[in-house]
Amino acid sequence: MAIKKIVKIIRGNLSLCFVSPRFYIALILAGILFQQIEGPIRTLCAQTGYSITPWLFPHLTSLYYIQNIVTLGVVLIFCDAPFIKNNTPYTMIRTGRSRWFAAQVGYIAAVSLIYCLFLYFISIILILPYLKIDMGWGKIIGTLAQTDAASQIGTVKLEYQMIIDFKPWQALLGTCGMSCLVFIFTGLLMMCINIFGHQYLGPIAGAAVAFTPYLARIFSNMYTGYYFSPPTWMSMMVFGKNRLSPYPTIRYAIVFLIAGIIVLIVSSYCKFRKQAVEIMTIIN
Repeated sequence: MAIKKIVKIIRGNLSLCFVSPRFYIALILAGILFQQIEGPIRTLCAQTGYSITPWLFPHLTSLYYIQNIVTLGVVLIFCDAPFIKNNTPYTMIRTGRSRWFAAQVGYIAAVSLIYCLFLYFISIILILPYLKIDMGWGKIIGTLAQTDAASQIGTVKLEYQMIIDFKPWQALLGTCGMSCLVFIFTGLLMMCINIFGHQYLGPIAGAAVAFTPYLARIFSNMYTGYYFSPPTWMSMMVFGKNRLSPYPTIRYAIVFLIAGIIVLIVSSYCKFRKQAVEIMTIIN
């Protein structure tokens, strides 16, 4: 019964999310950047007669400005966390404060996954009708990673090392998995700060996280920035392969994000359960 109530609240939140312009604005902003990169690639496909495989997404998320924009999309979507509305006090009375809070956490996780999937599908849609289903990287991606063809057609050079180190499905699953963790972490960070302070502080903190890829890039010779820049972990190329590497390992990133998510959930709940519903509605 408790799970049914939580799922019902999540479904209600999702229905509101999908009619909110914020969700679609986030996707449109990402789509505009994707188009700037994929448009010339689509032209290359038309000129050469070769189709492209559906594995561009891991290369796109390796770009620091893509990491920034898609994370800002998360900030836009979750800026009003913990999503308190006029009927929230009555919903809490019917379902219980703990179940309602669990539903908000579940909602952040669900939307993070959906947002990531939409981003991937956008990267696929923008290369139509030159899509080729193949388990390999394909000639187009291989050419753009190994030659200067990218500069000639006016797009970014793809990650050659990714082609060497990963199979396409490995790179895609790793990218999507890390992206979801980063999105959940960012959403919960904003919710936690909004609960502890003013509701405008959460989006500011989320935006600060979104801009850390720029700082990591500026101070890339110091390597330290990559240890505290979750959006950069959406790229499989930022991770060191062993402890001797100056870059963070993927194990470090996963432990950091999961531990951070747990701490944020516990902290938010401990604060939230002590606050009166009336106070929360006034803050909203």
